[in-house]
Amino acid sequence: GGFVYAHGDIVGQTGVEYQYESALQGVRGEQTVYVDAAGNVLSHSTSIAPQSGSDVVLTIDANIQKAAEASLVSVINTVRSQDFQGRSASVVALDCTNGEVIAMASYPTYSPSMFVGGISSSDWDTLSSEEANYPLMNRAIAGQYPSGSTIKALTTFAGLKYGICDGNSSWYCTGFWTGFGEQYGMHCWLLSGHGTVNLITGITNSCDIVFYEIGKGFFYNNDHPEGMQETFRAFGLGALSGIDLPEEASGRVPDAEWKWNYFTSSPDDARKWQGGDNCNLAIGQGDLLVTCLQMANAYCGIANRGPIYKPHVLKSINARNGNGSVIEYKNEVILTPEEKDEHRDIVARGLYGVVYEESASQTVHWTNLDVTVNGKTGTAERQSVGEPVGWFVGYAPADKPQYVVAANLDCAPSGAGSGMYIVRDVFGAIYNQPDNVGR
Repeated sequence: GGFVYAHGDIVGQTGVEYQYESALQGVRGEQTVYVDAAGNVLSHSTSIAPQSGSDVVLTIDANIQKAAEASLVSVINTVRSQDFQGRSASVVALDCTNGEVIAMASYPTYSPSMFVGGISSSDWDTLSSEEANYPLMNRAIAGQYPSGSTIKALTTFAGLKYGICDGNSSWYCTGFWTGFGEQYGMHCWLLSGHGTVNLITGITNSCDIVFYEIGKGFFYNNDHPEGMQETFRAFGLGALSGIDLPEEASGRVPDAEWKWNYFTSSPDDARKWQGGDNCNLAIGQGDLLVTCLQMANAYCGIANRGPIYKPHVLKSINARNGNGSVIEYKNEVILTPEEKDEHRDIVARGLYGVVYEESASQTVHWTNLDVTVNGKTGTAERQSVGEPVGWFVGYAPADKPQYVVAANLDCAPSGAGSGMYIVRDVFGAIYNQPDNVGR
């Protein structure tokens, strides 16, 4: 049978306490006492000895967690001082060798003590309100946003895997792309153009034209028209990771079937998957939705050159009674995206360039760290909101990766001006080398 609660018991409501309530709760002691009408004790019947709940030991590193939480507040304040809304932000740091969550933070946050002894309806209304940007939501696992350019690493794998392009492919970026004809022209983020680009410089400079070309190639590919979607899913997008926390969101990898079924009230032409949908998908725009955790997992697949472990916050459960037995969390591989080593080298080289070659003003935040970090910025536009989501995902050390850190910030100037700072702060805590360059 399930656990029977008594009035006044403290029950885990959210997060880890909710997930592992059965281990934390323990066994309530019971004793039956017989008394006469005057209240004198006549006898005691057998009692049940109380047992303490078990100790749940987490993978979280307290120092890194503290730095992650502080960074969200600090970078949100920086963004707001630049007249952006800076609504919310999240960050996840994983040990990519086993899936341990080293840190996970979400902003805005709330004090868990508000729930002790019951929560007032006015406090509850605040915590679940849009005006307050939903503090109860753990955005790291439940906030769903377009990925922006962080997806370009996976688009590159797709193009290489299915023969849409190869290591020798090059393109010319004028800043405006007319691959589907003049009337369907699409801009590169750099309106003046990047000139001649290949896959490596395309990732490093985040040139949209390279990825429009890959999207177009898939649109006209009969064997694998949805090769991008297949690749994104192989790296864990569009599905739950199974992390041991409540309320994880699965995101969305849109495809022709999804679009047809989603826009049921639109005319047939508007429901069909178009070339422009492929181009949007290739640069992480349109109807693609990902969580911060999913992007961290995907980059674990890049960093590890293979296996993606199930992310988890539990390290062990230590019993306080009996023989004090310990249940250790067993690491589990959930996905193994298969990519050729030469393709992985191209992507890794492009990601190295983002951090150390694309922009001197970005690089200066990384050269004061002893380890090499490969990473990618992303700035995802959203018409409905008017201000983009800023992203950064990185892994280190680049040559023998151990940590992957992903961050996003809703309503930011750019990924470099938001998510990048958060990820830098977390690596600063991991390697004890804070970023001392002004922002």
